[in-house]
Amino acid sequence: MKKIFILAFCFAVTLSAIAQKKELKKVAKLVKSDKLEEAFIALEAVKGLVEGTKYESQYHYLRGKRFLGKNENENHHSKALKEFNTVLDIETIARQDNFSEKAIESINSIYDFYLDKAIKSIRAQNFEASAQQYEKLSKLIPERRDVLRNALFSYRDAENYPKTIMMLEELLKKEQASNIYTAFNVHTKKMNEFFTKESMDKAVSLKTHMQPQETGYQENIRADVYYASLAGLYLKEKNKEKALEVLDSAKKEFPTKVNFFRDHAAIVYGMNDKNAYLKSLDEVLSLTPNDSQSWFNYGVVSQELGMTSKAIEAYDKTTIIDPGNRGAYINKALVILSKEQTIIDELNNSRGNSKKRNAAKDKMKEMYLAAIAAFEKANEIKEDPAIISNLILMYKEVGQTEKAKALE
Repeated sequence: MKKIFILAFCFAVTLSAIAQKKELKKVAKLVKSDKLEEAFIALEAVKGLVEGTKYESQYHYLRGKRFLGKNENENHHSKALKEFNTVLDIETIARQDNFSEKAIESINSIYDFYLDKAIKSIRAQNFEASAQQYEKLSKLIPERRDVLRNALFSYRDAENYPKTIMMLEELLKKEQASNIYTAFNVHTKKMNEFFTKESMDKAVSLKTHMQPQETGYQENIRADVYYASLAGLYLKEKNKEKALEVLDSAKKEFPTKVNFFRDHAAIVYGMNDKNAYLKSLDEVLSLTPNDSQSWFNYGVVSQELGMTSKAIEAYDKTTIIDPGNRGAYINKALVILSKEQTIIDELNNSRGNSKKRNAAKDKMKEMYLAAIAAFEKANEIKEDPAIISNLILMYKEVGQTEKAKALE
């Protein structure tokens, strides 16, 4: 009785396999005849029977063909790709190659659907249409770096700045690896780039690619092309807050690239936040302490905020680095003279108190001598009637009459 049961069981398994094969052949004919709804119903009927059997990869291949259809329905490309990739996964694990080659052909036909359109659009100088095709393809194969970059460059060439911004932000999020991963596409005969080593290795294991390579990532692409371009585009779109956010991220990632700090400072200045601008300049100067222009700017803004000692210090730093900076000498003199009214008030309030009055007079003379020294430097670089007039008056105030006569 036991033997009869075993024989009956084996017979049932054999019949089941025959039924599966028969049903899948039927589905294949329906797919070929473009009777897709009937094919789908037939596939669903055998789904439970094929799982874990040698027919499983065929089931997913036919399911992919059903989604793809004769006319390659674009709306079903993602579903079709999922099925074809499942075929590759199943047969890679099982070390079979029954439907892998056909699945790869179908996958490549989907890729070509978009690539052909993109290339034709580029030839016609229709960069917007090209970008749209690359973007669609990128959503289907998000692991491919080169496809997303092509979408970026096409949108940039089309001057579609909102979309270019979107592509740049996506690339900044996805390009986190320290290397670039490339492999030779056996179908297109071109090198493809991947975001991760895992994606590249999988493509090689599925035999869609070969000759995998890892190369060092070029920091200047991320810094100068992505971050700098993104900040610039946000400014073009008049979104200073987003531009600052981008530059803040760039500063953290590239703490020695002074251009990001300078750009950040320039935007802050344009937003009329002078105290924040000085903080930004502090960061710039910590990286480039011999930047005379930044020291001069620091002096100007400190002067505007009434921070006289900081302004004078900044102008002194400027002229040490750049002795020919005439504006720094003139501004320093004006900062020094800004105390004049305060000292005049002290003189007026010191009547009857000779000690206070003499102290105020000493302050005035000291102030004029300091201003004279700065104006003299400016006038040595280039004579100016206005500066000469001021010098004559101050020479007389401090008792340097000979110098005054020489200029009159």
